[in-house]
Amino acid sequence: MSDAPAMPTSEQQRRATYRLQLTDDFGFDAVASLAEYFAELGVSHVYLSPITEAVAGSAHGYDVTDHTAIRATFGGRQGFVAMAEKLALHDLSIIIDVVPNHAAGHPVQNSSWRTVLQEGQDAPESAMFDIDWAATHGNLLLPYLGESLADALRNGNVVVTESAGETALEVNGLPLPIRPGTEHLPLKDLVEAQNYELIEWRSPERNVRRFFSIDDLVALRPEVSLVEKMVNRIPLELGAQRLIDGVRVDHVDGMAFPDEYLRDLRRVLPTQWILVEKILAGDEHLPASWPVAGTTGYEFIRDVDQLLVDRRADSALTKLWTEVSGDDRDFDGVRRQARFEVLDGGLAPDLARVTNVAQRLLPHLDREDISAAIRHLCAGIDRYRTYSADDPAAPEVIRRAAESNGFSGDPRALSEVVAVLLDADADPEFRTRWQQLTAPTVAKGDEDRSFYRYHRLVALNEVGGEPSKFGLDIHEFHERMAWNAEHSGHSLLAGSTHDTKRSEDVRARLLVLSEVVGAWKHLVNETLASTSSAIPVVHPVDVYLALQIVVGAHPISEERLNAYLLKATREASLFTTWTDPDDDYEMALQALASLLTSHQALTKAIDSFVVEISRSGRSNSLAALVLRCMAPGVPDIYQGSEIWTDSLVDPDNRRVPSWPQLAALLAEASASDPGEIWLRSEGGSRPSEGDPGLVKLAVLQRLLRIRTRRPDCFGPGAPYQPILASGVGSDSVIAFQRGAIAVMVTRHARQMDGDWGDTEVELPAGRWRQSLVDGDPVFHEGNVRVGQLLGSLPVAVLERS
Repeated sequence: MSDAPAMPTSEQQRRATYRLQLTDDFGFDAVASLAEYFAELGVSHVYLSPITEAVAGSAHGYDVTDHTAIRATFGGRQGFVAMAEKLALHDLSIIIDVVPNHAAGHPVQNSSWRTVLQEGQDAPESAMFDIDWAATHGNLLLPYLGESLADALRNGNVVVTESAGETALEVNGLPLPIRPGTEHLPLKDLVEAQNYELIEWRSPERNVRRFFSIDDLVALRPEVSLVEKMVNRIPLELGAQRLIDGVRVDHVDGMAFPDEYLRDLRRVLPTQWILVEKILAGDEHLPASWPVAGTTGYEFIRDVDQLLVDRRADSALTKLWTEVSGDDRDFDGVRRQARFEVLDGGLAPDLARVTNVAQRLLPHLDREDISAAIRHLCAGIDRYRTYSADDPAAPEVIRRAAESNGFSGDPRALSEVVAVLLDADADPEFRTRWQQLTAPTVAKGDEDRSFYRYHRLVALNEVGGEPSKFGLDIHEFHERMAWNAEHSGHSLLAGSTHDTKRSEDVRARLLVLSEVVGAWKHLVNETLASTSSAIPVVHPVDVYLALQIVVGAHPISEERLNAYLLKATREASLFTTWTDPDDDYEMALQALASLLTSHQALTKAIDSFVVEISRSGRSNSLAALVLRCMAPGVPDIYQGSEIWTDSLVDPDNRRVPSWPQLAALLAEASASDPGEIWLRSEGGSRPSEGDPGLVKLAVLQRLLRIRTRRPDCFGPGAPYQPILASGVGSDSVIAFQRGAIAVMVTRHARQMDGDWGDTEVELPAGRWRQSLVDGDPVFHEGNVRVGQLLGSLPVAVLERS
C-alpha cells in the first residue's frame, strides 16, 4: 500500500452516503474517477454494492461465488485499494455490502458448491449450506430438468462429457461434477450413482433452503464458524487496514441467529459503521441487543410517503379502486391470499420442512393440522419475523398472528404450535425454522405479489411500505423522528434504492393524485373507455396500474412501460406468471403500452394532467429531500437521484447515470441560487423533459453543506424538537428544530395555491437566516408567516446566527 491517508472514521463525518451499483463496466477505477464529484456534492461515504466474486456478468453481485475474493472484473484487491486511497484524498469513506445469507448455486463458478455436488454430505463444505440431507436419504435435489429424467435421458438433455481429462454430467448444457469412481458406469447408472438427484424445476420438492424461492441462490449457514469466517474475511481485512468505514449486512432476516452473527461482526469490526438491510413494521424497532447503527432506511421511505399523501382522499380513492377492480377487499385481504399462494407454491418445500420439525415435537397431532397452523401464523404475522427466544416483542406478535382472521383448522393444533413457539425451553429448531419462513412469506406474498395486485395508490406500495395505511399524522411523524434522534442517529434515510419499485420523484408526483381525486377519476374513466374498446383483453386493474406509471414517470417510452408492465403482471400472477406466461395477455399488454404512449387523444389528456400536478409533485420531492437530509439519521443518495429520476423497478432503476451530465450540472448548481432555479423552471410546473433537476441538485448540495457546517446538530443524541404551526394551513406544514437548525417543508401545498394567508410557525429563540436561497431576510424568534419563510422555494431551512 502507498502512504495515502486512511479512511476517515469520525462519527461526525457521517454526513451522507452515495449508493453505487458496480458492474463489469463500472468498477473501482470508475468510482475513483468520480471522487471529486462526490466530494463537491458533499457526501462523506461511497456505499458500494457487493464487491465479492459473483456469477460472470452479474449486474447486481448478490449471486456470490467466492466471499473471500474481491471481484476481478471490478479491479480486484489492487483496484479496490487504489480506489480507496483516491477517495480518502477527498475525505471520502467506503461502506461495502456483505452477503452472509446465500451464495450462487453454480456448479462451475462456485467451487464450494461444486465440491458438495461431487462429494455429497461427506464434503467438509456441506456444513456451509442449509441442506436437509435426511429428507432425501442423503441426496441433494437439483431442479435442473425441464422434463422428466427419463425424457431428458431419451432426448439427449443429460449426457456425459469430457474436457481436459475430467468427466462431467452435462444437463441442458450445464456441466455437473460427478462422484469419483463413477466415470465408467453406463449413463443411467452413472446418473443414479451421484450425490444429487436431478428433478424437474416445476417439482415442489427441494431440500436446499434458498434465498426466497430462487433455486440459483442457495442459503448459507453463517452460524457455522467456517461460513462466518468466510463471509467476514474481506470486511475484517479491509476494516483492519482502515480501507472501509462500514458494512451493510444484506438480508439479515435470512439468518438463523442474526443477533449472534451481528455480535460477532461487531467484535471483529469494533469501530465500524454496521447497518442492516431490514424492513421494519410501523411500530417495530431493531432488537436492542443488536450492536448496529440502524437500517438502510426503508421505514423512512414509508413514513415520508405516508406523511405527504393527503389522507382525506382515503375513501374516495378506495371507492375508485373498488369500482375499477371489482374487488371490495381491503389490502389485508389481498395480502392474506397472496401469502397463502406463495406458501403453497414456491415456498412449499420450506413449509414442509418447518412442518416436519414441528411434527417431531408434536407427534400426537395430524401433520395437515400442524401445517395449517403454521400457514395461518405466516399469513397473519404483522412483520417479517421474530427473533431469538428472548425477543421481547415475539409473544405479542405471535399471539396477534394466531388471532388473525381466517383460521378454519384445528384450534388445538394452532394452540399447541403457538405454545411451542413461545416456550423458551423447547427445541429451538422449530422456532428458528419458522422465523426463517415468515420472512420470505412476507417478502414474496406482500412485496412481490400483493403490492402488484392492489393499486389504490401505488406510490404507497413501496419496499417496506404499508398500503393498508393511508396517511400519517404530523404528530405521529414527530414522535417517530424524536425516537430516531435518541436511538438511531446513524441509521440510513433512503429515498430511492436498487430495490425500490418507483423512484422517489415518481412517488412524489403520484402522491399528488390524493389531492386531485376528481381530475384523476376523469382521466381514469377516459383511459378505461379507450382501452376497453381497443384492447378488451387487458383487465382494468392493469390499465389502472399502467396509467399511474405513465403519469408518475411521464414522459416514458413504450419500451420502458412495456418492460415494467411485463414484470409487474408476472409478479402479480393473476393473468400471466413467470413460470406460465400467457402470450396473448402479454401481447395485449404491449398493445396497452403502445396505446398509452402514442394515442393522440389519450397522450394529450395525460400530458395536460401531468402539467397540472408536476409542480406539486416537485414540491413533494423537495420536501422529501429536505426531510431526508435534516431528520435524525444519515441521508442516502442513490446513484443519479440527485436530479429528477423517473426510474421504475429493477433493472430499470439500475440504469447507469450520465456522470458527465451530473458533473456539469453540479458545477452549475454550485454557482446558482436554488430559489432562482425554481422560479426559472416555471415553479416546477413542467414535466422533467428539458429540465434535468438542477434545483434538486442545488438544494441537496446546500443541505449537505449545512450538515458539514453544523455536525453537532446531527448524529446520535442530536436534538429533535417539533415546531408548532397555526392558522388555516397548519396541517400542511411540517417543521422542527435540530439545535441551531430550523426546518420547514410543506405538504398538500396544492390546496393552498401559494397563498398561506395567516398560517404561521413559531420560530425558537434566536436570529435565523434562510440557508437554501440567496439574499433572503433574517427572521427572529416568535410567530412568522409561512409565506414569508418560503419565499422562492416550497421548503425552508434556517440557521441560527
